[in-house]
Amino acid sequence: MNSYVLWFKLSKSLFRTDEDVLFGAVYIPPDNSKYFRNDLHELFYEELHKYATENKFIFLLGDFNGRTGAETDILNSDCFVFEQVDIDTADVFHDSLTSVLISNDISLTRVSKDLSTNRVGLNLVDFCKHHEFVINGIAFKDKTIGEFTCKGVSVVDYVLTSCKAIELLCDFEVLEFCPMLSDVHCAVKVNIQCLASEPKASSSIPVAKIKKWQNEMRDLLVTLV
Repeated sequence: MNSYVLWFKLSKSLFRTDEDVLFGAVYIPPDNSKYFRNDLHELFYEELHKYATENKFIFLLGDFNGRTGAETDILNSDCFVFEQVDIDTADVFHDSLTSVLISNDISLTRVSKDLSTNRVGLNLVDFCKHHEFVINGIAFKDKTIGEFTCKGVSVVDYVLTSCKAIELLCDFEVLEFCPMLSDVHCAVKVNIQCLASEPKASSSIPVAKIKKWQNEMRDLLVTLV
């Protein structure tokens, strides 16, 4: 396990899924950082591949220092062709990432205010394509925006969502910059649907009753305090 991702799981009982939901809090240092290692990206993607093949419900959140431009994050077939021959895309892409996106009214085309790319970002896009993950710029308040996340000039902070976890998403937004939260980064807000109901109080648990104050116990209280 490398030191660039902090992994934790939340119980499937919170979401009523058939598996626990895996979260990874990510920080990838830039190439010019003293914390950068030459084998960093190799170790990082080896670990992502391992967990992506072992888990269905995954969210990766954090600062990847990767610029993805408006590159597509899915292996997208040309839906226009199917429309011309009157074939329902839902039948063609049954149970695929594309089908999930269409059924959840999520765009198949990413947008981004940051049109620049770098090696880290392009590797991130390739990972998404091959493991059916999606990233910023396709859903909710960021759907047609692709808002900057750093210094008002770049997108380097992401929420990556696996195909099965997409239906747990209920909101995504890049918030306005706040100097109390970061020196240069905007906070990224993501809401995840929790389906579990609050536990009911058990009648078998005894409830302590508050007794009426007794004046004759006053001196004892002073002594004990």
